[in-house]
Amino acid sequence: MYRSDLDLLTELHANLDRRHPQWAGRIEAEYVSLDAVRTVPGRDHLIARISPGRRCTCCPPPPTAS
Repeated sequence: MYRSDLDLLTELHANLDRRHPQWAGRIEAEYVSLDAVRTVPGRDHLIARISPGRRCTCCPPPPTAS
């Protein structure tokens, strides 16, 4: 994920908040790039996470069960 991707996702969620005030600040989501989905399991990649009351951030994905 790139910084501009985070900016776009932040704006997308801000627009959702404006268009659907009953859901404002209540949507939690994680976004994974298509490249990450196509990679071999275990390869490092970042996900974008948006949580209520927090900024959109990039972070490593949660560990997978072995």
